[in-house]
Amino acid sequence: MDNNMRHKVQENPQTEIALLMVNSQYKQAWSLLAHAKDVTIDLSFMRATCAFKLREHHQALSILNELKRNQVCRKVKIKALLMRSKVFRHMQLYEESQRDAMAA
Repeated sequence: MDNNMRHKVQENPQTEIALLMVNSQYKQAWSLLAHAKDVTIDLSFMRATCAFKLREHHQALSILNELKRNQVCRKVKIKALLMRSKVFRHMQLYEESQRDAMAA
């Protein structure tokens, strides 16, 4: 990553990362999230979303568990729980499709 891109991430990471996510560039968004200095609640949810979209379900679950455990705000906990249940559903569907492929 060049210095210009790092400077943009340090100024306003949410805008840059959100634009990448809107354009379905999750790998680039994931790398920018790794370089973000101050990790806010919004950036944590963005990290979980990127991990989910990149099919790194266990990584998404660990991020969401951390959010759920460390937050005082009830709305954040509920949002983390809802997203966590969505990740679990997708993990189950993925495992079922793998089992079906192995059986065929």
